[in-house]
Amino acid sequence: MPPFFADAIWLSSFGLHECHRPGRHVVVPHTEVAAVRWLRDSLDRAHFGHVPSLLFTFWGGPHGAGFAARNATIAHWGGKFDRGFSVGNYTGRNVYEDIANSTFCGAPHGGGWGSRLTIAILHGCIPVVMQDDSSLPLEPFLDYSEFSVRVPLADIPDLERILRAVTPERVRRMRSRVLEVAPYFVWDSRAGGRAFEGVMHAILRRGSMVPKDG
Repeated sequence: MPPFFADAIWLSSFGLHECHRPGRHVVVPHTEVAAVRWLRDSLDRAHFGHVPSLLFTFWGGPHGAGFAARNATIAHWGGKFDRGFSVGNYTGRNVYEDIANSTFCGAPHGGGWGSRLTIAILHGCIPVVMQDDSSLPLEPFLDYSEFSVRVPLADIPDLERILRAVTPERVRRMRSRVLEVAPYFVWDSRAGGRAFEGVMHAILRRGSMVPKDG
């Protein structure tokens, strides 16, 4: 890397720390074609007082050793629909309907692009962040403790207890906050998206936190 780039604030859609420099770089939200429609539908559901019937949804299949969080989620919680878990690859169910009908949605790191995090938020679902070594979109501008649950990889076998321990009042606050931050995951400003604004805020916040030489 040229020396004059060494202290630059980089924008990236990839948050894994093996490539990302925490405290310096800014992760931008993942782009979803259906973002505007998903957010509009989520706001409509909230307006009409929709109550999710599922506890947790995660879709996807197992991968290699680099996908430990998603593999553990599937291994421990796949096939437990009777306990409120819609997990894994399956047929006969609509994935996006399950996401919209869940209180919590899994967001483990896979390739590091954060698509499941964005999809959960745009559907009004509280993301369960299972990413031990990654930064999240628009940190530190967005405070994820307000609208997500962070679960270390080692605690995935205890996921049901962790989620059911979240009080109804906290769930209500987090669901409300999810919808407040959701426009920051929409890039179409003509439809009320605020992703670009969020990136600018995150850059300014990063810049103010970087130590100055001399």
